[in-house]
Amino acid sequence: MPTGAQPFSGPGVTDGPAGPLGDTVGFAAQPLTAIAQTSTNDSTAADHLGLVTGPRYRLPCRCAGGAPGGSSGRPGGTIGRPMTRFQKLTVTTLAATYVLVVLGAFTRGTGSGMGCPDWPLCHGQLLPSVGDDAAWVEWMHRTWAALVGVLVLAVAVVAYRKHRGERSLVTASIAAVILTAIQAGLGEVTVATQNEGQWVTAHLATAMILLALLAFVAVRSRYSASLQRRPGSSQRLTLLLAFTAACVYALLLFGSQVTATTAA
Repeated sequence: MPTGAQPFSGPGVTDGPAGPLGDTVGFAAQPLTAIAQTSTNDSTAADHLGLVTGPRYRLPCRCAGGAPGGSSGRPGGTIGRPMTRFQKLTVTTLAATYVLVVLGAFTRGTGSGMGCPDWPLCHGQLLPSVGDDAAWVEWMHRTWAALVGVLVLAVAVVAYRKHRGERSLVTASIAAVILTAIQAGLGEVTVATQNEGQWVTAHLATAMILLALLAFVAVRSRYSASLQRRPGSSQRLTLLLAFTAACVYALLLFGSQVTATTAA
């Protein structure tokens, strides 16, 4: 240590004998003492000294839902956060339901809707005969529908047991189970009436409502229901999207009815 150096003194510094630390770092004790004495109310100087002072240095808060950044429920707190098992289940169910709608359209487009003239069996047996393509297409549609029914039921059970406090989530999940049961009944009626137009259209209408309901459940499971609307924000985009969705829904039903009555 340089000759004539004085021990450290000042706010937050303990006086003691001079040692090799000052020589190792390359600072003289006197300049450090002067800086410490003049930095009592100067946090910038304290930063230069490497001192952690007061509440300016805080660890990120792990808030509700496990997301840092506050408990305001903002969407930003969920971006990049790993999905929970329930959220994965809702997304899987939504994707499976979409595939079911596509399979239904393929079944109808290939004229395989009456491939299995009875319900729930196919020609009175569990599996169609080999080489009966129409029956296999209809059988795959029905089998996939049964899988979707199990997934929808699982979503409702988990929502009721684990998320009972989120009323909108539980209500939508239970409504999805009811719609799935109605959809199965409409499928039976469609087969019994040999694909009459009004029943085919009702079958499609229920399927699209079920798809929308499951999409709501998937989104609500990811984002909190307590999201606050910004003061002064407009609902024009929301209303426009709702109107567009209603128009598309009506167009699908009209198209289905036109196809069913062979008026195209």
